[in-house]
Amino acid sequence: MKEDAPLENQTHPFVTTMIVVRNEQKYIKTAILSFLNQDYPKDRMELIIVDGLSTDNTIQVAKDTVSEF
Repeated sequence: MKEDAPLENQTHPFVTTMIVVRNEQKYIKTAILSFLNQDYPKDRMELIIVDGLSTDNTIQVAKDTVSEF
C-alpha cells in the first residue's frame, strides 16, 4: 500500500464481493441485505451479482432490494 494513501484507505481496503446466482429469488434479498448491512465504509466496498440465466424473479428481487437500501 502506498505510504501517501489516506489513513482511511489503509485501515479499510477496497473489498469486492461477488454473488453468483441462478433461480435464487427466495434467498437473494437476504444475501444482499447481509452485504449492505456490514459495518464497513460503503465507499470501500462493492457488490457484483452475476445471474446465470435465472428463470424466476431473481433479477427483479435483486434490483428492488438494492433500490430500497
